[in-house]
Amino acid sequence: MTTQTPEQVREELPLFPFQATAIKRMSQLDSVFLFDDMGLGKTRQVLESIFQDDLLPALVIPPKGLVINWYHEILKWFPQETAVIYKGNVEAFLYQYYDALARGQRRIFIIWHDVLSKATNPYLRNGRPNRRYDEFIALLYDLPWKAIIVDEAHKFRNDGAQRTEGLLKFKYGKRFLLTGTPTVNSAEDIYPLCQFAQIPELPDLHAYLGTFTRAGRMGRPTGFINRQLFHEMIGNRWIRRTKAQVLKQLPPKISQRLYLQMEPDQQLAYDFLMRQLYLELSNGETLEIPRGSMEALALLTRLRQLALDPRIFGGSASSIKSKAILDLLAEHQSVTEDGQKRKAIVYSNFVGYLNILEKDLRLAGYVVTRITGREDPDERRYNESRFQNDPDTTVLLVSMAAGGEGLNLTAATLAIVADEWWNSVRMNQAVDRSHRIGQNRQLLAITLHVVDTVDDYVHQIVEGKEATSQMVLQALVEGTSRTEEGKQLLAELSLTVA
Repeated sequence: MTTQTPEQVREELPLFPFQATAIKRMSQLDSVFLFDDMGLGKTRQVLESIFQDDLLPALVIPPKGLVINWYHEILKWFPQETAVIYKGNVEAFLYQYYDALARGQRRIFIIWHDVLSKATNPYLRNGRPNRRYDEFIALLYDLPWKAIIVDEAHKFRNDGAQRTEGLLKFKYGKRFLLTGTPTVNSAEDIYPLCQFAQIPELPDLHAYLGTFTRAGRMGRPTGFINRQLFHEMIGNRWIRRTKAQVLKQLPPKISQRLYLQMEPDQQLAYDFLMRQLYLELSNGETLEIPRGSMEALALLTRLRQLALDPRIFGGSASSIKSKAILDLLAEHQSVTEDGQKRKAIVYSNFVGYLNILEKDLRLAGYVVTRITGREDPDERRYNESRFQNDPDTTVLLVSMAAGGEGLNLTAATLAIVADEWWNSVRMNQAVDRSHRIGQNRQLLAITLHVVDTVDDYVHQIVEGKEATSQMVLQALVEGTSRTEEGKQLLAELSLTVA
């Protein structure tokens, strides 16, 4: 494909109508919040937009794990253009930039989130600031970029983080913010994104929080209020479509929760740890653990692991979740499609558990591969390709942290979430790697839940955060639909207006 012209590539893989509409809309905006569902091709839409509007040189800022993915996407859709990855050599990166300007070449430059954070800068020397690196970062902010693209922009929601402070220092360029999950805990999470988008109507943080959030425990902002006012401030800059709205031909994703009851030996181990941790934390006194404290987090983590599989602690008790996974896989693969076994993905937040499960699966005769975040980029891409294309490799083990970004796993028709994370963002990002453009079969997503355990508490937290996230997105839809201009915009973007 790299020998073809961009026109030939796009002729073979034409844009969907909803993508073409969004690209046209983006040309009319001074900044863009592209909040499309995962799997709708946000990367291609933004690349098409910046090339059509000649917004080059452009700077792309994804998470580090997605740098190589952006590089290959640029070569896929625009093979005659040049993508430059920052690899730690300041002089080489700047030379490529100025050389492109001198030659009139159209180039996209790629760094990653933490390049903007001194705290995680790998070029600090003995804990002391690297002056050459500081000069590079200062120059990076001042370069006349025509476009700045921030992928997985929700990761900049902490306005006090060094990388967020760094992001806000850029002086030039049209801003594109990409994420399918714009909020996690409250309306506060989206404030730094509004700052980066340079929204003139944006009030200071104190006024913003007083207008759009409520005071929660210990005065911490929570929730989302005054949604119509929020829309009036940000609404005309956002583009948000769901798969159900614009990919009606996409087979459905069926989400189920499988409730389980521990076997007696696992229940004994769980109850024993509960008593042990109680005594350990209370020292025989009344147990009072502040919510959100490190002690509480450690307690909950150990309980979650025990509800998952006691063998994580070296025990020998059985695991109802591991048994359920083996049963689900056996049932799933009892039916073949075109003579080939069906494929499945198992997600967990604990790599140690995936190591244990991998041994169980291999003993049961499954051919397994894995993506856990501990692979280098080449190995990660190889394992992804192996799962997608090798008919014998039928199970992929994925850590939740590594599986939410830069993967195409449409070969799967079953996704099993062994243990929930604290918010639905990470889980949805991971599972939807299989429910996206290119999927032509129904996806069954099953979350395992052991009743009367810490799983109940985690699920309660997840549901609360999901409600807040949906309120923010609903505010955009409801607010836009109340104006004639908004109705026209929604119609253009294939949204239904009541």
